[in-house]
Amino acid sequence: MYGKTNVVIDTQAEIDAFRGVAASKTLTNSRASSFSITPATQYVYVIFRAALGVPHFTINGLDGDADMENLGPVSWYNPRGFTENYSVWKTKQLLDATFAFVVS
Repeated sequence: MYGKTNVVIDTQAEIDAFRGVAASKTLTNSRASSFSITPATQYVYVIFRAALGVPHFTINGLDGDADMENLGPVSWYNPRGFTENYSVWKTKQLLDATFAFVVS
């Protein structure tokens, strides 16, 4: 799941709220994704199951690992009644332009 917001997401309630406005609303079984996003002085978030490991970020064709921060695992109780930890990654800076992200 990815998207943009000004809110710092570090609780289940914030993940639930973010799912309602995220550009990609689906939590998948893969961290691999590529997307283009245009934040308006907002953070870009990438959220996936923590069990999928540590990602590598490419932003506009350049290594973006140093530009992202891990807010730590957030325990999320899904609609099927199962609790699992999710990795919540966000840009360190507020962004204001169009960016191409690749997550691997």
